[in-house]
Amino acid sequence: MIQSLFRVFNFYLKSSIHVAIAVVSLALVSTTAVDRSVPNSLLIFIFSSTVFAYNFIKFFPLLKGWDWLLSSKMVVGVTLLSALGSVLHFFSLSSLSKIVVFIIGILVLLYVTPFVASKNGREIKGFKTLWVVLSWVLLTVGIPMLELKCYDLTVVLPLFCVQGIYVFVALLPFEIRDTNTDSPFLKTLPQRIGIKRVKSIGFFLLLVATILLGVVFDLPKVFNLSSVMVFVLLAVLVWKSTQKRSFYYTHFWVEALPLFWFVMIEILSNLHRITTY
Repeated sequence: MIQSLFRVFNFYLKSSIHVAIAVVSLALVSTTAVDRSVPNSLLIFIFSSTVFAYNFIKFFPLLKGWDWLLSSKMVVGVTLLSALGSVLHFFSLSSLSKIVVFIIGILVLLYVTPFVASKNGREIKGFKTLWVVLSWVLLTVGIPMLELKCYDLTVVLPLFCVQGIYVFVALLPFEIRDTNTDSPFLKTLPQRIGIKRVKSIGFFLLLVATILLGVVFDLPKVFNLSSVMVFVLLAVLVWKSTQKRSFYYTHFWVEALPLFWFVMIEILSNLHRITTY
């Protein structure tokens, strides 16, 4: 029984379902800042496109081997269903959102296929993290704001900034864990400046984001409070990160933070309604 549950849990992580929930959660976090309901079709699109994109990135190098395809039927099935869901719900998006989706698709494609000196985006020095941050923020802020027709730059730009910092710092535990396994030619931050300095940069950026939320940005108080709580938890996870941390530390706990973020917003919002009733 326990082994069966463990296999299901591993499939849940390795098929990118968990990270897709994280991306959907971040999109919902963005929309809470404008207090508008989100169409279910948009959430389904974000979820399915994330599963498809992540599995494409992870397994693209293996697609030439039929042995892998035959031994990973469940993952292949989930990926194909996600591709279908992405296509079907793509047509419900606005014209501007479709353009952004096209840009994200190009980024994903270039991330795994060679286009500069036989190198893909993942292999170009210093680009790996920025590539991921840009893709996530476009999907979790850009598209939701376009679909909700929110063009107020005093809201959109702060969301881009806060979520961009969050995603960048949330990637650091992955970078730290992979310091020895990543190719030295990638020149990731831990490889270039060391793990201690990387952690310091993460703490500094989270502090900057907290100050911006409290002093500069005019976002809802519930959003700000929940953000600070998540930043504290993320800082702890970065602090505890080492090269020997397990796959589950990053791919489950770190990637679970967006879900916690959204849940905290809902709890704080309900508490606020009760206390002001």
